[in-house]
Amino acid sequence: MASELEAKTGDNRGTRATIPSSGGSSNDRRPGSDDVNELRRQVRELTEQFNEHLASSATNLLDRAKASVSDAMSGVGQKGQEAAAGVREVGDNLTRALDDSLKRRPYTTLAIAFGLGYVFAVVSR
Repeated sequence: MASELEAKTGDNRGTRATIPSSGGSSNDRRPGSDDVNELRRQVRELTEQFNEHLASSATNLLDRAKASVSDAMSGVGQKGQEAAAGVREVGDNLTRALDDSLKRRPYTTLAIAFGLGYVFAVVSR
């Protein structure tokens, strides 16, 4: 579908120039439309790659966080066991010290126990 445009040249001879029509035909494409479509395809691919990378990064980060929490929890359990063993040891030492004190100075030990009981009673009121 070509439209003809009549144009006169400078020597006043009537010549006709034919200019192809660019509108209306489905076979005709705008200049650069292939480039735009290629860019759209590339952007789509990059977006998909970015989403895949983001998902794998999030998964890796979550796995590392789980491992850190697991390590911390096992460390806490071990520290708790060590603390319990320390408390048991202190309790055993205190019991031995009281037994030894009762055997060596029974009246002094009773006076100290009475004094501590009195102080505790006053403070707790």
